[in-house]
Amino acid sequence: MRQYGGDHNAKEQQKAQTLLAEIPVAQSDADALRTLLVIDDPSFDSFSKGDFSTVVFSHPALVATRIATLKKNLAEASRRREEERKGVEAERIAEERRIDAEKKAAKQRAAKQEAEQRRELAVGQAKQEGEKTASYDVLKK
Repeated sequence: MRQYGGDHNAKEQQKAQTLLAEIPVAQSDADALRTLLVIDDPSFDSFSKGDFSTVVFSHPALVATRIATLKKNLAEASRRREEERKGVEAERIAEERRIDAEKKAAKQRAAKQEAEQRRELAVGQAKQEGEKTASYDVLKK
């Protein structure tokens, strides 16, 4: 096949070269796993249910090889996708908790600031009352 694909006089040289290029892809566990990890959930679910109708190669034998390789890697891909989902969910929960904690801290700071302003106002009013009383006492004398 390699000789034929390299022969410039071969009638189906392009077809042979395509087949030669597709063989390692069809057999590659790493490529199959990578594919199973990046496809969307509906496509993964279809593969998990045995629907490999979207697998396309130039020769039926390569389609069958690729399907076998995908099937062989489904369990590992499923495990990794679930780990990823759990990790994403844990990150989401942690982010929600962080935001809630920030909101709570902001409310506490605002309440503390408001209480401080009220205290300062009360002290100022008390000073004014004290000054009025002192002025009144001076006038009484």
